[in-house]
Amino acid sequence: MGKNETLILTIVVFFCHQCKCWPGFHLKDDGKTCVDIDECSTTLPCSQRCINTYGSYKCLCVDGYEALEVNPNTCKALSVEEPFLIMADHHEIRKLSVDGSNYTILKQGLNNIIHIDFDYKKEFIYWVDSTRPSGRKINRMRLNGSDLKVPPDLVAVTACHEVPCANLPKMYSLLSAWYLSNLYL
Repeated sequence: MGKNETLILTIVVFFCHQCKCWPGFHLKDDGKTCVDIDECSTTLPCSQRCINTYGSYKCLCVDGYEALEVNPNTCKALSVEEPFLIMADHHEIRKLSVDGSNYTILKQGLNNIIHIDFDYKKEFIYWVDSTRPSGRKINRMRLNGSDLKVPPDLVAVTACHEVPCANLPKMYSLLSAWYLSNLYL
């Protein structure tokens, strides 16, 4: 450019007619503003813990688990113990491998199991058999089948107050909160 030439700089401002946002953001109702998507509350991408970050998220595993290398959103137990299911029909309590390849009857000859739960820490199975002659009672046994009894010292917390478990008139559900060492009805 010479001395007498004027530089004219033109600034072009684009107004988008159909704006788009980067991944991890969505367009507000005003059609112009992009805001962060909280993937942790909308799509639940993680198998355990999810931390929302600006434009993305991060998955974390709880103690005793680690993220899979092939899918860091999924956590796998570090324990060598295989996971299993405990299930019951009205007359038996069974232990079943997650893939269905191993099936074991833990207790049979029961009358009418209406509730069942498992205390993971103590390895106790709790259940309610509703047709016992002495009334509905909470029973328990260890996972290996030992220590079968109706625990006399067991106290259950109901919505109203604490009551002994023996001869409870009506039970809607049974929950073993093993992490709190409580049994709820």
